[in-house]
Amino acid sequence: GKITDSEYWNRVSKQSGVPKKQLKGFRYALYSFSKPQAGMKELVRKIKKKYRVAVISSHVTGWVSIQDKIHGVSKEFHEQHFSYDYGVDKPDAELFIRAARKMKVNPKDCIVVDDMEKFLDSVKKTGARTILFKNAKQIKSELRKHGVKI
Repeated sequence: GKITDSEYWNRVSKQSGVPKKQLKGFRYALYSFSKPQAGMKELVRKIKKKYRVAVISSHVTGWVSIQDKIHGVSKEFHEQHFSYDYGVDKPDAELFIRAARKMKVNPKDCIVVDDMEKFLDSVKKTGARTILFKNAKQIKSELRKHGVKI
């Protein structure tokens, strides 16, 4: 969150000697390469009917906007919390703590699902329950073990 996406790519252009116009295509290819994991959109849609669902992410603004244009990611969650909005990044649990505070929820009432074990280890210390992401089927099973009705 200390510089904009444009500033970042301007620096990449300057330091690499690659023209900005050429990097524009590379930027789009890089940011659009990702896609939601199979089954996750459907699972999130089911969960959010009964529970508040938020995303906490370390992705940069450009990636977020392109993913939203391609996959409509933002509409799938009640809230979104990005590291660039808070000036703190994973694996620091402070990102989760600030998001929980903004949502006015107690960390102990949260289940955090992430694919970064180091982040989950730090989040556990706040009292939140955690699940290491592998795939949608596994997440569904783990959430049920935590009492989530799907």
